[in-house]
Amino acid sequence: MRKLALLVLAIILVSGCVGQAAPAKEGATQTPETISDATVLSAMPAGTGKIVFGITDKFYSLDGVTGVMITIGKVEIHQENGAWIAASLQPRNYDLLSLKGVQRFLADVNVAPGSYDQVRLTIGGVDVVVNGQTTAAVLPSSTFTLTGKVSVDEKGMSYVLLDFLPEQSLHEAGTKVVFAPVVNYKTWQETALTLSNGYLNRNDGHQLSDKTLGMDANGGTGLGLQISNDDTVAVDESGRITITRPIVAATKTVQISNYQFGPNSVSVSVGDTVRWVNNDDAAHTITADDGSFASGSLPKGGSFEHVFMTAGIFTYHCSIHALMKGTVDVE
Repeated sequence: MRKLALLVLAIILVSGCVGQAAPAKEGATQTPETISDATVLSAMPAGTGKIVFGITDKFYSLDGVTGVMITIGKVEIHQENGAWIAASLQPRNYDLLSLKGVQRFLADVNVAPGSYDQVRLTIGGVDVVVNGQTTAAVLPSSTFTLTGKVSVDEKGMSYVLLDFLPEQSLHEAGTKVVFAPVVNYKTWQETALTLSNGYLNRNDGHQLSDKTLGMDANGGTGLGLQISNDDTVAVDESGRITITRPIVAATKTVQISNYQFGPNSVSVSVGDTVRWVNNDDAAHTITADDGSFASGSLPKGGSFEHVFMTAGIFTYHCSIHALMKGTVDVE
């Protein structure tokens, strides 16, 4: 079984650095380094501010899953109405399950003050350990773009935290595993960070973004885009991911008021339910013309439901008041 170990990094922030990292010596003792407005001045050229990127995982237990190793090959930030800027080109490996309750350093970059609106990750791969077996996950796309505001002040510190959600990202696909990332994306402006042995702690700061962004089966990314845990996921020989979503039955309500069915014509899908509610003082019935359903007498406040399992047009009436008629169109 192949295991990916965490790459332990000692992060040295110097003037002009762009996400550079040096490996810590085994057994070395390191003093926490504070990255804040008070000490970062020497690490930022004049006319710039700094964006720091962190990664974490509020992992919820998944049966049989003991490791989710992700390789992030590139981190980029997009200036609003401008260009993409590389924050890190150095691949970094993380076991997401080991990040529960902690924040690891991912990248940092000095940038011009202003507004930034997107972060782009290049994912080199994801290995998942399930029941002791390591499997390379299939990704809809290796590029994950997250949209959310990041503001940078001159000589100021901004923070982008990517909280991966494996319980929403991992999906079984027969003998394969699909990883369609879902991330809680948070950003802060004017913050202070403590960095020690590659671990980050945030103090203060004005929060600008807090949203959950995901990736769908086609590699599209954004708010509300993801593969649902209720979907049936499959991967063909070419690696293309397909999903089948369960049919969710709906219920439509017909109100009986003033001796009328309202609406008197409804359209539903096979498997849907129609519910009738009597609001009149007088009793009514819902009786199918073909005899396929009948409510009996419904007093005021009474209701009746029928599930339509066959396509077709079903007409019905009130057996007490012959002028009351309605139609259900089942597709």
